Amino acid sequence: MSRDSRQQGGRDLFSCSLSGWRLLQELAIIGGWRPQGTTYFSRNEKVEAVALHDYEPGESADLKCIDREDAIAWATSLQIIKERPEFLTQVEPLAKGDLQDPEKRDALLTLIAEFAQYAYGGSFGFVRAVAAPESTA
Repeated sequence: MSRDSRQQGGRDLFSCSLSGWRLLQELAIIGGWRPQGTTYFSRNEKVEAVALHDYEPGESADLKCIDREDAIAWATSLQIIKERPEFLTQVEPLAKGDLQDPEKRDALLTLIAEFAQYAYGGSFGFVRAVAAPESTA
């Protein structure tokens, strides 16, 4: 994920796994987030009506953007989740054991906090990272 940094030293990049990205969405929805949809990045300022898309990351040529209000609403919902961790048990894989492992629980809470901090910064674009080619033996 990336955006133009608004202030010197501002956080303009964020990266997580695809499963983490999907989990952040699921948790935020449990926390009350109502996704507004994404748009495709366009330098054309004259677009009058934009089509809204899903939050599934695409290839590098498929840059989707989340607007400021949606990003802040996402962050706010994650903050609710962080403050009320009992909501984490509503996500099936987490309820089945990841929360019992203190390291996994701490890693999850860190992911939530870091992404929320990033999303509070406003609109951003996102794409799926290019996977490293598998080596052949």
